[in-house]
Amino acid sequence: MIRDFNKLWRDPATLNRERKRLLACIIEDASLIKLPAVVITKVHIRFKGGKTEALTMSDPKTSGENVKTPPVIIQLVDNLLDNHIYSEIADILNW
Repeated sequence: MIRDFNKLWRDPATLNRERKRLLACIIEDASLIKLPAVVITKVHIRFKGGKTEALTMSDPKTSGENVKTPPVIIQLVDNLLDNHIYSEIADILNW
């Protein structure tokens, strides 16, 4: 299985539940340590053979953060409102 692990993992026909089963075969334990002050999560993994691995990952953005308009765009639109109507602002931003 170890030789075929990458092939099985990357195969588009492999269902997610099968990927979970593959992980269960090689991982003994995993610990997550969230560090909200620095917006990261540390992952400590212990494999069945005894090897350990430590990973640091950035926390994903929330759904609200993904669709939030950047402050620089809001400031630009605010400045454009002084001299332009909505349709002109849309044309300027789409140009």
